[in-house]
Order: sequence, then C-alpha cells, then structure tokens
Amino acid sequence: MKQFFLFFIGLMSSFSGGIYDLNLVSLDGTSLALSQFQGRKLMIVVLPVTRLRKDSVQLQLLDSVSRQYSAQLTVLGVPSYENGFTPGAQASLHQFYSSLMGPQVLLIQGMYTNKSSGSQQHHLFAWLTDKALVKNS
Repeated sequence: MKQFFLFFIGLMSSFSGGIYDLNLVSLDGTSLALSQFQGRKLMIVVLPVTRLRKDSVQLQLLDSVSRQYSAQLTVLGVPSYENGFTPGAQASLHQFYSSLMGPQVLLIQGMYTNKSSGSQQHHLFAWLTDKALVKNS
C-alpha cells in the first residue's frame, strides 16, 4: 500500500543552520537552495508515484492547502524511490503533478526518503528523521 507522508516544519526560525544549508534539484532540473525559505514554514510531502484516483484527490487537497496558505507556507513535494519513483518516470510524473497542482507546490527530484534506506537516504530526510541532527543544528 502506497502511503502519503507529510513532514511539517513550523516556526523554522527556532532552527539555525542545518536544513538551510541544503540545496535541492527540482523535477525540471532547477537548483533550489533551502536558504531562500529561512523564516517561512515548510511543508515537505512525500508524493505518491501511482496515478490512482485517491492519489489525485490527495494532490488536489495539497494544492488547495498550498494556495490557501501561500503567504506563510512553502510546500515541497518529493517523489520517493521507496514508493516506486524511477528517473525514467520523472517527465511523466512532472506532467501528472503539474496537472493537479499549481506552481506554488515546488516539485523536487526523487529521493530516498526512508530511514531504512541507510546511507542512500537523502540528507533532507536524514535531517528530518534524526533527532541528533535537528538538535545540533
């Protein structure tokens, strides 16, 4: 069963460094420095890679939330290798996501998101899932 995970980081000003030192790459290949979002709330969502009806509904709800709170909130959507993302599907996924969500949801290239992925887990998700990293930043 594919799952829709969501990480919400509120009051980012209480964290210093760490996550803001990361640079990501969007699904269209554009570089994205997280430092540009310092002081804003971030919602980091692991996006579904299937194209089921329930996935479409979830993506439309995410779009609605991102539009409603766009003044205070930046939404980053990430497809996950553990959920079936493959680089070969990147263009079709970008088209699928874009058909359901506006440009205010920033689409990030696929990542290893689960802690069980060990050293392959992307630094962003390592930071989100490791209390020691959060505490020391």
